[in-house]
Amino acid sequence: MFSRAKEKRKRQPPTEEFVLSNTEIRLVLRFVLAMAAWIVFTSLLVSDANRENELIEQLRTSGITTWATVTDKSMTRSSRSNSYHVTYEYEIPDAQQVYVSVQLTTQINSEEYGSIFKGDTIPVIYTADAPRLSRSAATVKHWNYNQRLGESALFIVLGGGFLLFLAVPKRWLWP
Repeated sequence: MFSRAKEKRKRQPPTEEFVLSNTEIRLVLRFVLAMAAWIVFTSLLVSDANRENELIEQLRTSGITTWATVTDKSMTRSSRSNSYHVTYEYEIPDAQQVYVSVQLTTQINSEEYGSIFKGDTIPVIYTADAPRLSRSAATVKHWNYNQRLGESALFIVLGGGFLLFLAVPKRWLWP
């Protein structure tokens, strides 16, 4: 009787093991590399928003307002959105109270872009610690950190979901 039970066990088909093919292994490795690149890129996005937010908060609390002359303005079009830039020049006193000219190009919103022209004077706010760091007064007034961070978070979620969808073998999703 013992030998028959052993025989019956031998005749049962082997159970299927979960084995990845070489193609699936390469796909998983690509996914891991893409996720690593995605994490680095999104952390740079968030750190850029944080850095800009710190500057704006510093300008709001201890910034010095002055008038600057618009020397140029430009618009960059992309498939996703447009970005608007203005170049302005203002004078700041140095340690010997001699005025030094500072020229800076910075991003502005579309409303501000439409309302200024080359040669106009606009209010800008700069830091006492680093007078070459400035933003237009309108940019400081309308800065919305949560919106900027929300755009980054949306990119993080959608980008990660898309990478996950591309990397997961279809047989795992639809058996």
